[in-house]
Amino acid sequence: MDINYGKVVDVESALSAFSYQELYSASINLFRAMNYPVEESDVAVNVAVNNFIYNCVEKKQYYSSGELDSLKNVDRISYLFKISQDSAGLDTVNPIIIDNQEINSIIFLAVELKGTSTLRSYNANDLTQVLSRCYSSPVILLFRHEREIMLAGQACFIETKKQSKVFLSDWYSSQESNIAVLYRLSGLCLENCSNKNFHEMFLDMLWSVARIYYTYPEKSEKLTNGMFSYDYVYSRYSLDDEDQIGNQLARQIQDLEEGQFYYNKIYGDDYVDDEMILESIKEEEWLYDEGDILFDPDIFDESGILNHEALDETNDEQDDVVSADETEEIDDELFDDPIKLLEYIENKDD
Repeated sequence: MDINYGKVVDVESALSAFSYQELYSASINLFRAMNYPVEESDVAVNVAVNNFIYNCVEKKQYYSSGELDSLKNVDRISYLFKISQDSAGLDTVNPIIIDNQEINSIIFLAVELKGTSTLRSYNANDLTQVLSRCYSSPVILLFRHEREIMLAGQACFIETKKQSKVFLSDWYSSQESNIAVLYRLSGLCLENCSNKNFHEMFLDMLWSVARIYYTYPEKSEKLTNGMFSYDYVYSRYSLDDEDQIGNQLARQIQDLEEGQFYYNKIYGDDYVDDEMILESIKEEEWLYDEGDILFDPDIFDESGILNHEALDETNDEQDDVVSADETEEIDDELFDDPIKLLEYIENKDD
């Protein structure tokens, strides 16, 4: 991995900007510092999530209740840029076909998260799945929560043909960076990623910043506190003899080797089970509530863009209903007789 000191300084400067700049500009500057051929776009700049879903995504989607709940955790969202063979210096990077879908570009988004710090990683994990479905190309997401940022993406692996898996990075503070963090982030620089094809390039991006429990799965962990290995302790101490000085340590390592709690303890509230999959609505199961604009297919035109005329007509119809209800006159005598008023209310509900 090629990282020079000058590049680390550039990344440090760009990272610190997240503490005072709005998300779109700070994100663009960070990827420029990492040598990405950024071509700014006005597709969506710090917009509300509803606006983004209606107007800005490539693929029109219907969402499950769980996905809708996850979208509520977005404060603002931005479409940053796309890299493809048309981008400067990437003309030799090849497209690749996976599951009959050509992968010829990578999309970059930035998301401002709402909610508590205890749920931020869970929310980012869910949103990565939801927003990745909105594009036919792989998506890199940059999340900001308060003054910390995290990178994420959802990848599939051609060799194993397993279900797509979300990769999250650690959270990086824009105010208290250290050399280890800066070198880790600098590993995401474009020159460190494969230029064979856009799928391998995307996987390199994710792997360069992925949390340790993705790169070193828990059940393969052989160390505790950097001191003793499983084999070392088990060859010297007995689990059954309570008088042995290594008994407690051996039991702790046994727990670790059985895949229990090692990374949970390290990450605390930010630990997310890497098998957590958010349920989505399959195309053949798409349903909508006629009273809910978010699901109403008439609100979209054929290209998946919000049909403003249809939206205005829907809003006018709703306003007419509200106005009719509000202008209905109620006899003043009803307020003087609680029994008659109750009867009126019951009859109105019927």
